[in-house]
Amino acid sequence: MAEEEVREMVYEAGGVDADISELIQEGIEAFSKDIGPYILAGMGQFLVVVPVTIFTVLAAYLGSFLGMMGGWVLGLVVAVILASLGDVGAFLGALVMVFLPFIGMFAVLLPIIPISVAILAPVNASLTRAVAAHQRGEKELHIGSAFETITQDLLRVIPTALALTALGLVGLLFCYVGALVVPILFGFVGTLVALHRCGPLEAFRLQITHLRKHGNAHLVIGVAQIAFSMVAGFVPVIGPMFLIDMQVRAHRKMFGDDATPVVT
Repeated sequence: MAEEEVREMVYEAGGVDADISELIQEGIEAFSKDIGPYILAGMGQFLVVVPVTIFTVLAAYLGSFLGMMGGWVLGLVVAVILASLGDVGAFLGALVMVFLPFIGMFAVLLPIIPISVAILAPVNASLTRAVAAHQRGEKELHIGSAFETITQDLLRVIPTALALTALGLVGLLFCYVGALVVPILFGFVGTLVALHRCGPLEAFRLQITHLRKHGNAHLVIGVAQIAFSMVAGFVPVIGPMFLIDMQVRAHRKMFGDDATPVVT
């Protein structure tokens, strides 16, 4: 039954405000009826996400320790040298000893996040394309879906993911509120790159243009995605796949399935 529904070709014209209640109901029904292929595809992603996450956490803890220790040792040496210059030198040395450990920690931590993002972004983009094709009825999802088109548009996918991550990190500086704003303002930038092969700058431009014309839809969908992600994070494989399914479903409603996204 589910297989027959998947094979029915369903294309979206795009250019409309997605009805969020209808979209959620449609998404839950379709996902629950066809959950098997989504689990298989999610397992492929899971096999990459888990080791990358473990690496990131371990590297962050170890890097923080080594960076702070290195900064403290260097700060101590600099403080001793500056102390010979008198009271002013001693004061500057004390400041160096306070700040250098933190500088050392951030110097080690900063490269870890881009590396993790650069590894996961092509996997997520490949899975996004596979989900869109599955929703249209073009092909079944399988455990290799996350790797099928992993090399496609790497020079577009990775910089876009890095830019979105950077915006999220900057948003965290504003008591998390800014980080929550990012999915609302730029929620479809990643799918514009993955599904329509837009460049990063073009994707941001199209997102902003579409946002100006359909602000209410972006706000409601963004808030819904944030709410779903808070729950989905506690459900391995199925939770992330449901989020991707809803994201792609909303994108297809709003931007269509053509090579050129609909922005009206």
